[in-house]
Order: sequence, then C-alpha cells, then structure tokens
Amino acid sequence: MSNGTPPWTRHRFDAVGQMGDGNFDVIVIGAGYTGLYCAYRLARQGQSVCVLERDTIVGAASSRNAGFCTVSPPVAVDQLFGEGREIAQAWVDWYASAVDNCEDVAATVASFAPDPIGFRRVGNARLAETHKQTAALARQQEAYAALGHTRHLVAAPAIDLPDDGQFKAALVDRQSARLNPGALHLALAQAAVAAGVVVCQSRPARDISVLDGQVQISLHGQEDRLTSRKVIVATNGFTNTTVAPFEQFLLSIGSFVIVSEPISDDKTLGWLATGQCHATSYRFPHYFRLLDDRRLLFGGRAGLSTQTDLAACKAWLLGRAQRLFPAVNFDGAQTCWGGRLGFAVDKRPLLGRLDDKIYYAMGCAGHGVPTTLAMARDLTDHMLGNRRQLAPFWREPDRPPTVIPKLVRRSLPIAQSGLRMLDLIDRLRDRVPVTRPAVPSQWRDA
Repeated sequence: MSNGTPPWTRHRFDAVGQMGDGNFDVIVIGAGYTGLYCAYRLARQGQSVCVLERDTIVGAASSRNAGFCTVSPPVAVDQLFGEGREIAQAWVDWYASAVDNCEDVAATVASFAPDPIGFRRVGNARLAETHKQTAALARQQEAYAALGHTRHLVAAPAIDLPDDGQFKAALVDRQSARLNPGALHLALAQAAVAAGVVVCQSRPARDISVLDGQVQISLHGQEDRLTSRKVIVATNGFTNTTVAPFEQFLLSIGSFVIVSEPISDDKTLGWLATGQCHATSYRFPHYFRLLDDRRLLFGGRAGLSTQTDLAACKAWLLGRAQRLFPAVNFDGAQTCWGGRLGFAVDKRPLLGRLDDKIYYAMGCAGHGVPTTLAMARDLTDHMLGNRRQLAPFWREPDRPPTVIPKLVRRSLPIAQSGLRMLDLIDRLRDRVPVTRPAVPSQWRDA
C-alpha cells in the first residue's frame, strides 16, 4: 500500500460499456454508490440505463470513505426540533431507515463482491472532550428520546477507551454499522452490469442540454451525443462546471484518512476492539474505528481544502491519534489517502429534480454510505412512480437548491481559521462544571 491508496482498493472494475446507438431511458452521471444503485434499480425495472464515470470506479469517494453507516443526520437533532417536531421525527426516522436500507443493499449485492462486504451493527459513539460538548450531547439524547430513538449518554468513568480520561462523555447508539466500502462499491458496479446497465469508465460528460424533449449529453473527446429521456446527476463532492448548474450548489471539502500499523495484542482497546464507530465533537472532528486486524482507521479534515501534502497529512493525523490515545504507541501509518465531501451551505443533502428531465442526488455532508443509498432508493422510487414517503429534504422544481455565493467559496480559508479558533476557545473555557440541561418544554410531552 502507498500514500493515496485505501486498503480495500486492490480490486479493479474491468467491464467496458458498449453504448450502442447512444439512446437510453436514463443516463446517470457519476458511478458512486448513488449512481450505481440508481442504475441497478432502474435497470431491474426494464429501463435502459448508461452510467458515465469521468475516472475509474474505484477512484472516487465511494471507495475512499471510512465505511461508517451511522444513524446521524448532519444537522443536530435539537436544531431540527426548532423547525418543528414533525420535521425532526421525519429526519431521524429517515436516517434510521437509511441504515436498514444499507443492510438490505449489502445483502442483495453480496454475491457480486470480490471480498466480504462485512456489514455489521457495531454501534456508534459521539465523544465529548469539553463540558460544553457534554451538555450538547445531553441535549441530543433528550431529543432522540422524544422521537422514540434510544441513545445512551455514558459518563467518563464508564467510557472504555485508552484515552486517559480525555473524553468526558459519549452518546452511544446500537443501530449504526460499518462495512467494507470498496467491496460494496465494486459489488454495486458488477450488479448493475449484470442487470443490463452500460457502465462507462473514463468517460467524462462535457455538457448537458435538453432539445426536442430529449436530454443530450456530449462527451469529452467525442463528437457524437448521447440522448435519454432523463438524467441523474450524482457527482457529490466531485461536481464541477461540466454539470451546470450543480457546481453552484455545493462546496467540495477534503477529508483525509490514515490506517495505522497493527496495534500490539498487549494493548487493551476496550470499545475500539468491537469495531464500533467513533467521532469527536469539535467543529473539525476526527472519526475512527478499529479494523479487524487491529489497525486503527483514523480520519479528519486538516483543512477545508481538497488538496494537501499526503506525507504531512499522514504525520498530522498520526499525531492527533496519539494525542487522543496516549496509552497506545502507534508505530506508524501504513497508508494515507484523501477524498472529497460535498456540502450544501446548510449541510442538508440535495435530492430532487430541477424539472421533469433532470434529477440530482448529492451533498451528503460526510454521511455518505447510508445517505447515498437511501437517496438512490427514494429518487428511483419517485421516477418509477412508486408511492412511498420521500426523504424530508426532497426538492421539487419550485424549490431548487440554494446557490452558494462566490464570496463564500473564496472565504473558505478565513472560515477554516475561524472554526479552529472557536474549537480552541472551547478548550480554553473548559473549566466550568457541567450540569445536565433542563429538558425543553416541547420535549416533555413526548
């Protein structure tokens, strides 16, 4: 393994799609989880589908994430309560169903996987390092309870991690899971091909237009155009000016991951040894889990940029892991890689249709595996006319995504500095005793 290579990308996808006459019912742009699962479901219902991937199947975020499948909306549940109880209920129920759906998908395509997909309900712990974060986790527990979703708030003495008491509290759920992201990605690709989907690698789209009721897509390096009745844009953090206007809706933010050398057997790792998923609570959080061979997967955002020096990033992440777990001696990192996360300005995923021809699914805000698959489920159900409750963030043409101003994009370095300063202030202020907050009145009747 080398810098830039996740441990689960040792297999390649070698299918070569034949476009025939270039006419399809649906063309999907982006061969991540969303695009491939959309294509698979549509093809199973008799639709002719072509998937265009500008790179290779194993080159983008779906093979480069950490394999977390957590029941965790990107917007705090107590904040959602401020928008109305029904809204909060719909969000949490949808994210719980997304993990269930992920389990179903993994089982459906398991026979196509080159390695075990390994979906397993290991749970998830959100960790607090300050009193302020502890109080926030207490509010989250109350909010989840009001919606009928159990979360356990664990105080410091009962947190079983080799952290030397740095973590003051943990909010734990048992529904969340983990899996092998590369195995799932390749299984979806193979399943799509078996269903009759034309999957084309290294075929970037150049532009999209609608003419005479047909969507027309031109490809780089080719004069001919592909045509379809509908198109799905599923490019997430890799969205660019090719698929206008979608690049105006998203911020592409880098996230980086290391896998350590195996931790010696004489180290007691507690919760880590179960494979449980973990995340810290700062504005620049870290996320981590132990792989089956006792290597620690540890990730985070060194900054908001999608580019960084991987050798420096590896050293930085290794140092952060050592700070969180001083009782564990990390001998080094075997590999370090980066990926791109898609964020909308309000952190809500973008799912819906611009009109009756162009659909979109992106902006997962770092909650990729279950979110992308559940968005694909809802989008294809809508396209096929299946009656079901769509995601609470579904958008019809009269409510398009918010355009992110250019000034916001240019000010990302300033925002990065500001967020890091706020994290530092939280640590400096962490001398005030924590008290359990009162339950807000709107939750007491739950």
